[in-house]
Amino acid sequence: MRKTKTLSTKILALFIAALMLLPMLAACKKGDGDTTDVPESTQPPSEAVTLDISEYTIIRETDSSDGYKECIKALRKGIEERTGIKLDMTEDFVYDGHGIEPKAKEILVGSTNREESKKYLRELREKDFIVTYENDRVIIIGGNVESTKRAVQYFLDTFVHSDEKSVIVYTNRVDLVKHDYAVGAVTLNGVSLGDYKVIYAADDLLAKYAAENFAAAVLDLVGVRLDVDSDKAAETDRELLVGATNRSASAELAGVTCGKGEYLLSGNGGKIVMLGDGYMVGGGASALLWQHILAGENGKPAAVTVAASETPAVFEFSTPRNAILMIGDGMGRNHIEAAKKEGMKVFWADTLPNVGTCKTYSYSVIPLGKAEYTDSAASATALSSGYKTINGYVGMDHLKRARKNVRELAYEKGAKTAVITTDVITGATPAGFTAHCGSRNSTALIQSQIDALVNEGKIDWCQGSVGNALTSKTKEALATISADGSSFFMMLEEAYIDKNSHNNKYPEMISAVNRYNDAIAYVIEFVLMHPDTVLMITADHETGGVIKLNDGSFRFTRTSHSNADVPLFTMGSGTETLTNGVCNNVNIAKFIASVFGESNFGD
Repeated sequence: MRKTKTLSTKILALFIAALMLLPMLAACKKGDGDTTDVPESTQPPSEAVTLDISEYTIIRETDSSDGYKECIKALRKGIEERTGIKLDMTEDFVYDGHGIEPKAKEILVGSTNREESKKYLRELREKDFIVTYENDRVIIIGGNVESTKRAVQYFLDTFVHSDEKSVIVYTNRVDLVKHDYAVGAVTLNGVSLGDYKVIYAADDLLAKYAAENFAAAVLDLVGVRLDVDSDKAAETDRELLVGATNRSASAELAGVTCGKGEYLLSGNGGKIVMLGDGYMVGGGASALLWQHILAGENGKPAAVTVAASETPAVFEFSTPRNAILMIGDGMGRNHIEAAKKEGMKVFWADTLPNVGTCKTYSYSVIPLGKAEYTDSAASATALSSGYKTINGYVGMDHLKRARKNVRELAYEKGAKTAVITTDVITGATPAGFTAHCGSRNSTALIQSQIDALVNEGKIDWCQGSVGNALTSKTKEALATISADGSSFFMMLEEAYIDKNSHNNKYPEMISAVNRYNDAIAYVIEFVLMHPDTVLMITADHETGGVIKLNDGSFRFTRTSHSNADVPLFTMGSGTETLTNGVCNNVNIAKFIASVFGESNFGD
């Protein structure tokens, strides 16, 4: 079961012998800013030191990322604005034959090669930071670039004084600002969690994505960064093994059969083995995270023990609070079969527990009878709002009344939301989740409504034309909207199954199905790692009338849409109701709305 944590940093200031320090604290000067970051604990300041800041140099790691470079620029600018002194900046590189001075007038930003940086970095989790003064050096360091940015601002606000154009620091004082993680320090079978490496079976894409999702979730919720590699890497003493790896610990359990929806989690010396049936390869990793690492008391250290086991367990999804809808524009069943004929080994959605079909007709088809099939605008509106509408209408019912979509509902309920597509962002399908207008061709109006959402902070990720970066952008979007246990909704579209089918471009259509399939694999394992999430994978309609010939090959029979039912695949608590019989696409919107607490949604 997910534990929802507050997103703010702890606002605590605990000083040793606080009563004795009150006069001293009252006399301490504070910097100019009003930072919201307050240290969880400090040591009593034994001596205030006014630095001759003009003698200092800002030091960064030689191979710093652009983000860290921005940190030191912000620090330099802030010091100059407050003191009038512009400091030199340089890298931590040391020429051969020249050792690092034990004491030096340096401001160390981020993970430098100085011993002070190394020492304090070991104390930090990903979203924590430290500011301190030692050996004539000022140390400003966070667990990642974002926390280092906060550390820089904290230093400027707390220690740099524009009124006297001075920088005042304290000996024997460490300002440690901790993020409010769901759990304290974690040991696994007696060893620090950070000492483990995540290893996945190199020939198993789902195992790879399960490993990546596990590491990402641990980083977000626990603050510990785990290295991830395939089993082609050299073996180490402490490994978390995902899938049927080539390690002996995995091989020893090869005879254990996991049934449908089952996983195995077993400890073996310095190895933790996680196996599963098909897509459930990530089930063991999810259980390790939620049933062991995060199972204890909030914020408290966790001493986790995973015993040896040969008994599979049934994976259990929890009450849903998040939803993901994936739309393969134009994808019918035969598009999938054609891709498999052309070398796609598995369409990953086929491995899910709930498989069915979905009707796509629009109001123009039934009851009006003025069209043979839906278009993407009407179908997106049905999938997003629960209302059948006229072809061409976006986010409006057949009477041209704007209707709330599930992304808007999720936002109103406090969830983070994302829309991502390989089409332009004003395309009919993404527009169904971001706009309301009487014509899908009113791209300027649609764009203006999207711009308003972005500028007003009513959508957290909105990106089109992602092309072959579909999976990587999906990773980024999901990481953003799920951070710190936030509730979320995402709609993802692969548009080029449809576009290439309209043009009867067979190889290009196959390529688009494969691209969609890779994103599906990643999202499936993401959902396992976030078991309070529901996933629906479908299409808005079929395009091209793809048929199978007697020789087993496939071909297009038209350049337009058809009214054929489309595949529907689901996973997560309650989603089996959508595949019990043929689903109407409006019911997908209604189900998603129920996740966000709305039982009376749509037509």
